[in-house]
Amino acid sequence: MWLDSLPTTCRGAGTEAPDGAALTDESDSVATFLDGCAQRCIKTPYRYLEALQDLLPIENSEVDAPSPLLMTVLEQFASKLAGTLLTPSDALAIAGFVRRLVLKLASRQRDLAFLRIFSAKVDGAAMPENLFSQYSSVTAAIRREMSIMHKCLSHFQEVHGHSDLGASSEVQAFLTKVEGVPLRVCSVCLSSQ
Repeated sequence: MWLDSLPTTCRGAGTEAPDGAALTDESDSVATFLDGCAQRCIKTPYRYLEALQDLLPIENSEVDAPSPLLMTVLEQFASKLAGTLLTPSDALAIAGFVRRLVLKLASRQRDLAFLRIFSAKVDGAAMPENLFSQYSSVTAAIRREMSIMHKCLSHFQEVHGHSDLGASSEVQAFLTKVEGVPLRVCSVCLSSQ
């Protein structure tokens, strides 16, 4: 999922946002950022494991916790934004990567409590006051990434919340019957209908 979330956009030299911010290659920005995060996580993994435990909801101890590297990404994204250590282009590339990663993780988890908390922390780090006031287009694009992440997580939560509701006994019986039919027989049954 981490590799699938990497950016695929290749920008040419001299590319600019409408507000004049230089836009560099997203792949290089994210790879450099992730390399630094991985090195930090390997050097002090216990620190990020503790941060991961602190972020997990106590009432839901069965939640599948993702890698402590995720906590490193959160910490470094927040600190680099607060310290103005990222270019507008790098911040946008990383925000897009984080959004894609969170949504890929959400598609594989039944309980989204951790990801909702994590995304709120990322959103807090990417508030407009931590972004680039002189580059309104890039700031708006980063905020849009955060908005997309929240809306998609809400959609996933609705889907997960309604997946077991409203199914009639007939539907449940049919699903149980279909689940018990071997795949070869099932494809023959479907072709005859």
